[in-house]
Amino acid sequence: MAIPDWLFGPAGVAGLPAPLSPPRGVNVAVGIDIIEVARVRKVYERHGERFLKRVFTEREVLQCRGKATRLAGRFAAKEAISKALGTGIHGVAWREMEVVQLRSGRPTVTLHGNAKRRAEL
Repeated sequence: MAIPDWLFGPAGVAGLPAPLSPPRGVNVAVGIDIIEVARVRKVYERHGERFLKRVFTEREVLQCRGKATRLAGRFAAKEAISKALGTGIHGVAWREMEVVQLRSGRPTVTLHGNAKRRAEL
């Protein structure tokens, strides 16, 4: 699931994409998920591979290369995705939500299992 193209229009302030209105019938909500990078770093240092295998897919681990800032970003994205699905983090498994970066630098989300079923409702 990639970020929809309608979300960003032509370049706006400082060359950043300008937000557009969603198509009719599409509800959009805005929220902020804040994760302390130091906390993620501490959990990673303490639990290592066990933490990575529980929370991240192989592709995510490869892209993050053990960098706490990248892990924290994906962790925050997964929390936000679970909220958007209406389940909270207890309704889907961490690895059912995959957040990877395309060659262009654009993030993309792929949902699996229960997370995918929830998104299709």
